[in-house]
Amino acid sequence: MTGGLLFKARGLLPRSVGSQCLLGLLLGIGVAWLWPGLSPWLAPFGQIFLRASQIAVMPYLICELVGSLGGLSRPSLRLLARFGGLILLVQLLVGSLLVLWLPTLLPRLSSSPLFQPQMLLNSQPPDLIATFLPFNIFSALAQDNFPAAVLSATVVGVVLQGLPRRQLLLEPLEQLRLLFRRINSLVIRLAPLGVLALTTTTLGAMTSEQLLRSQALLLINLVALVVLTILFVVVMVSFTPLSMRTTWQVLRGPLVLVASSANLMIALPMLNESLREALAPFVAQQDGERRERAFEEIAALVPVGFALPTLGQVVNLVFIPFCAWFVDRPMDQGSVLRMLLTGIPSVAGGLKSAVRQELLAASLPVDLVALVNINAEWLYREEKVLSLLGLVLLVVLVVIRSLGLLRFRRVPLLAGLSLTLLVALGLGGLCGSVLNRQLQGTYRHDQTLLNRQLLLPSQPTAVLQPDQLQPAPVGLAEIRRRGVLRVGLQRDSPPWAYRNNQGQIVGYDIDMLEALARTLEVKLELVQAPDSQLDSLLREQKIDLAAGGIQNTPLRASENAVSVEYQQVHLALLVRDDRLDRIQNLTARPLRRALRLGVSDPSLIGVNLRDQLAALLGPPGRPIPLQLRQISGPRPLSGPEGAQVDALLVTAEGGSALALLDPSTSMVAVFGSSLPEQLVLLIGGNDHVLRDYIDTWLARKADQGFLQRLYQHWVLLQDGTAWKPSPPSVPSP
Repeated sequence: MTGGLLFKARGLLPRSVGSQCLLGLLLGIGVAWLWPGLSPWLAPFGQIFLRASQIAVMPYLICELVGSLGGLSRPSLRLLARFGGLILLVQLLVGSLLVLWLPTLLPRLSSSPLFQPQMLLNSQPPDLIATFLPFNIFSALAQDNFPAAVLSATVVGVVLQGLPRRQLLLEPLEQLRLLFRRINSLVIRLAPLGVLALTTTTLGAMTSEQLLRSQALLLINLVALVVLTILFVVVMVSFTPLSMRTTWQVLRGPLVLVASSANLMIALPMLNESLREALAPFVAQQDGERRERAFEEIAALVPVGFALPTLGQVVNLVFIPFCAWFVDRPMDQGSVLRMLLTGIPSVAGGLKSAVRQELLAASLPVDLVALVNINAEWLYREEKVLSLLGLVLLVVLVVIRSLGLLRFRRVPLLAGLSLTLLVALGLGGLCGSVLNRQLQGTYRHDQTLLNRQLLLPSQPTAVLQPDQLQPAPVGLAEIRRRGVLRVGLQRDSPPWAYRNNQGQIVGYDIDMLEALARTLEVKLELVQAPDSQLDSLLREQKIDLAAGGIQNTPLRASENAVSVEYQQVHLALLVRDDRLDRIQNLTARPLRRALRLGVSDPSLIGVNLRDQLAALLGPPGRPIPLQLRQISGPRPLSGPEGAQVDALLVTAEGGSALALLDPSTSMVAVFGSSLPEQLVLLIGGNDHVLRDYIDTWLARKADQGFLQRLYQHWVLLQDGTAWKPSPPSVPSP
C-alpha cells in the first residue's frame, strides 16, 4: 500500500530535471517563508550538492574541451574563432552601452558607507598573467582557476589537431568523456534537492535592510536584466529556427540552478546536455560528419565562452559608477568609457579585484568594495543569469551558422529592437522616478549612529563640567566607599563616546563603563574634556579613569597607568571627498610638497609613527615627505585648521563614524590592517589593586563575548537585543 502511494506520488513529479529544479525553487521559497527554522537542517544538502558539482565539473569540462577541439576540422575551428569572436564582441559592446546608460537613472545623493571589516583587507589588483598562465597547472586546478584550465585545455586541443595519428588519443579520450558525462548525470539528479536547500538557506540569510540599503543598485540591475532578456528573445526569434518553447527548455534547468546557487560553472554540464537535446532535431537533418562536428562545437564553445569575460561580468561593472554616485561624485561618460576599457579585461580575474582596481583608478574610496559583500546575495546571481543568456546565445548562433540554418528575419528584428528600446526607455524613466522619489534627501546613516541607544539599560548618570570636579583619593576601596566611579571622556569621539539625538552620552565605552560601575555596585559620573585636560584631571585625582577611544602610546604609558587593551583598531585617514584623488594616488602622482596630516591626539605625534606613515604612503623604498599637525574640533576637516591639512589621521573604526556624520568626507583605509592600535583606559592614582581589578574585569568581559557584542553594536552598527552575560569563565574580581 505504502509502495503504491509512493509510486503514485512519484508519478506526479515532473520528469525533466529542469522542471524538477523549478519545483525545487518554488518549494525553497515556500519553506523559507513558512518554516524558516528548517534552513539550518537543509543547508548541508546544499553544500553536498555544491561540492559534488565542483568535484565533477572540472575534469568533465577539460575532457570535453580537449576532445572537441582535437576532433574539430580546421573550417570548424575558424568558424568558432571568427563568428564566435564576433558574437562575443557584440555582447561586450551591448553590455558596455548599458553600463554607460544605467548610471544616468540615478538621482543625486550624498552618502557615506557603514564600516565593514572588509575595508581593512589589502586586496591586490587582478594579475591576468597569473590568472591565465599559472606556474603550476595542477595547483590552478586545485584552486578552481577555470580560465587557466580552459586556456591549457584549449592549447592541448588545438595542438592535438596537428598530430598525424591523433585518433589514437581521441578514442580513449572519448571514453573518458563518456565516463565524466555519466558522473555528471548522477550529480545532476541531485540538482532539484540542491536547489531546494540553496534557495531556502539563501532567503533565510538575507535581510530587508540589505535590500533597502542598496535598492538603487538593485533597480538598475533589474532594468538591465529585463532589457537584455527581451533582446535575447529578439535575437533568437530573428536569427535562429528555435521556438520559444525549445529555448525555454534549454534555459529552464540551468537558469534555476544558477539563480539558486550563484554558480554558473556547476550548471555547465546541464547546459551542455540541454543544448545538445534542443539542437538534436536540426543536427539530425545533416550528414554524419556535420552532425558529429556540431556536437563537438557545442562541447568546445560552452567552456571557452564561460572562461572569457561574459555579458554578466561586463554589466556588473556598472557597480563602479554606482559607487561614484553613492559618495556623491558621479562619473561623466568619458570616465565610464575609460573604466570599461580597463575593467572588461580585468573582470575575468574576479569582480572584487576588478572593482578595487577601478575604484582606485577613478579616485573613489577603495573601501567601497565592501558594498560588493552587502549586495553579494543577488549581485552574483544577476551576473550569472546574464552570463548564462550570453553563453546560450553564443553557442546557438555559432552552431546554427555551422549547420547553414542561420536566417535573417527583418520584420521581427526591427519590431523586437523597437520593443526593446521602448521597454528600456519606459523602465529607465520609471526607475529614475522611483529612485528620485524614494532616495532624494533620505541619507540616514548619520541618524543610524545618532539614534543609537545603550545596550545596557541606563542607570541615572551624572554629567559634570570640569570646573565642578573636586580632588579625591583614587583607589578601589575609595571608589567603593564614595559610591561613585568618576570617568573623563574624550569629546566628540564616536563611536566610543558621543551624544546621540536625545542628548545622552552613549557609545562603546559608555556601555563598558556602565557594566563596570554595576560590577563595582557604584554610580557612574561622567565629564567630557579635551585630551590635554584629561591628563591634568588624572594627575589632580579629579577623575578615576579616562576613556573614549584612547589609544595606547608609549608617551601615555610613561605618564599614566593604563589598563590592558580592550579593543583593537587600525589607523586610517579621513579625507574630504574633493581631496581623495591626491591621497589615493600618491604613489602614481606624488605631491610636490610634504603631505600634511592632521592629528587630534597629540600623543600620536612622534618620529617613529611619522616614518612608518611616510613609508607606507610612498612607493616601495621611497618614503614621502610628511608633516603631522595637531588639530581639534568636532569636525576638524570643516574648520580653518582642516583647510591646512590634506587628511586627518584617525582610526578606521572611528573615522567611519565621523564620515557618517559628515558625508562630504570619506574614511580611506590606505594602510589596511598594517597599523593596528589598541584602545585602553587611563587609570588615575597609584593603586595597583584598582589596575589589577580593571584588567581582570576586562579579560572576563572579553571572554564572555561582551566586548565583541559592543563592537557589533557600536562599530558595525548591527541591531540586536540587549546583551545577556554567559556563565563566567574566570573568577569574579
